[in-house]
Amino acid sequence: SAVRRAAQHPLAEGAVLLAASQYLAAAMSLITSVVSARLLGPTDFGLVAVIVSYPMLLGSLLAVKSGTVTTRYISMLRERHSGGMLESICLLGYVLDFLFSTCAFVLVAATAWWVSENVLHAPQAAWLMVAFAASFPLWSLAGTSSAILTSFERFRWLAALQLLEQGIGSGLVIGLLLAGFAI
Repeated sequence: SAVRRAAQHPLAEGAVLLAASQYLAAAMSLITSVVSARLLGPTDFGLVAVIVSYPMLLGSLLAVKSGTVTTRYISMLRERHSGGMLESICLLGYVLDFLFSTCAFVLVAATAWWVSENVLHAPQAAWLMVAFAASFPLWSLAGTSSAILTSFERFRWLAALQLLEQGIGSGLVIGLLLAGFAI
């Protein structure tokens, strides 16, 4: 009976929904990678992997990853009905994530030319690294936004947005490759 009660709890439904959306998003990502590898060929696909890896490495080294902490505090403050503090925690999460992701972008922009010439031996790839890293400040808003949706138990929205994010990205990548844009 304890298992039945746990399975009927609203959080269990949310957990199953989020897990399913993450598995579907991972499947879409896998399909995108396979199609991209086929359309680009091994050399260009490898170059894309390295072009993306360098900014991602710097981004992950500089990221504060405030989502877990803000989820805890948002949930606690929501339960206490502390609106002003809740707003402050959300703002702090957004500002910290945005500042650190902007720093990562600036660092990539400052070093991409050196990495592309001396590590990749592909000087034309520097602007692609910078263009990819330019998305960091925009994507930094996702962490605190996910924390807010999680804390307010908006699991359907969160699942839908995860699938929408992956779907848009996959559609753009495959569409642009089919249109002949290559890397």
